[in-house]
Amino acid sequence: MSDAHNLRKFKVKMAILRAINGAAGYLLPEPVLHRDLNLFVEPAALLGEFRGELQELQDHGLVHIVAGSLGGARKIKLTDAGRAEVESNL
Repeated sequence: MSDAHNLRKFKVKMAILRAINGAAGYLLPEPVLHRDLNLFVEPAALLGEFRGELQELQDHGLVHIVAGSLGGARKIKLTDAGRAEVESNL
């Protein structure tokens, strides 16, 4: 992968982590997180890119995704490891 691609992935992941961190420990609905992410990255992240990066963050233990009850939106929360990652990259 190119350096530009890797930089984009890093920027999207950090924007996701920072947006969740701004929720102060509360679960953040996925559509709200996607909207907030796009305030910080250009060009805007398409839903597929957003969900792919979000899944990688969960795979690395940085976020916890909770399935929506009764088919509602998924909600996301930072883990302690995710909070540490945000703080180390400020």
